[in-house]
Amino acid sequence: MSVRFKYYLRGCGLGILVASLVFIVSLHAHGGAMSDEKAMQRASELGMIMPDDTQTQEAETQTTELPVKETNLPDTQRTTQAVTQKVPQNDTQKQTERDTSSEQNDTSKESEKKAEEKKKTQDSQKKEEEKKKAQETEKEETKKEKVSITIKGGEVCREIAQDLQEKGLVKDAEDFRKYMQVQTIGHDKLNQLRHVRFFKDLDGLHAHMRKHADILRPKFELVLDTLDKELSGLGIGEWTKPHGGYFISFDSLDGCAKAIVARAKEAGVVLTGAGATYPYGKDPKDSNIRIAPSFPTLEDLGKAAQVFVLCVKLVSVEKLLG
Repeated sequence: MSVRFKYYLRGCGLGILVASLVFIVSLHAHGGAMSDEKAMQRASELGMIMPDDTQTQEAETQTTELPVKETNLPDTQRTTQAVTQKVPQNDTQKQTERDTSSEQNDTSKESEKKAEEKKKTQDSQKKEEEKKKAQETEKEETKKEKVSITIKGGEVCREIAQDLQEKGLVKDAEDFRKYMQVQTIGHDKLNQLRHVRFFKDLDGLHAHMRKHADILRPKFELVLDTLDKELSGLGIGEWTKPHGGYFISFDSLDGCAKAIVARAKEAGVVLTGAGATYPYGKDPKDSNIRIAPSFPTLEDLGKAAQVFVLCVKLVSVEKLLG
């Protein structure tokens, strides 16, 4: 038994030795051991894709089934091999992801900051534009031409409206005149209170009216004296001699009142419009003129009275001569 066992062991050892020699000879016959570079090249030829250090990789094991390229192996050994690659997650990739996330946050903050700055700039520009517009409007208001108008004593609404139209203050004199005619006359309670406090009683009122009389008497006497001296006895006019009030009523030849008022205005003397004492200013005879001597000074009134009587004479002569 021991002899047989001994030969058995020798046979096994010899078999192992022969198998080793065959393996070594076979290995050298196919090019020997492969370096890492050759192994990677061979893997590429077989269709395997090597991961890049900077490429994003999946963390888990990827299993790719690739067909084995035909080699010098016998046909009976040709088969499809399952090549399993286990690709570990790269630390560089994690760092890249963290850097990318940080850059995105920084970019988002920078965008918000720029948007806020842009909004502030727009608001500032808007305020500046509004300020400029306000300044321009103020300048335009300052550039507007100021127009002054003087309303002389005795001027009626029609004459005032015409002056306003000529100076561009109203578009239509007649419309303005109609507007001014639509008025109501009522009691002014504040003005009544002023009178009561000023006059105090009836004696105070009488004393004040005597002062009025002292001012008006010389003016009325001047106009009446001029009328008596220049027109009395000519038959071209009649007039009242009031002992009170504020007007002298003068009646010219029929159809002459408007012409007399117009001639006087051309000479620089503005009278109350002809027919002012009649409803709506319509005198059927066109003869009445209301003289109001209360406003001018005595010097101006004397000159105006001379102009008035001269106009009465001229218009009357024209009327009589036909």
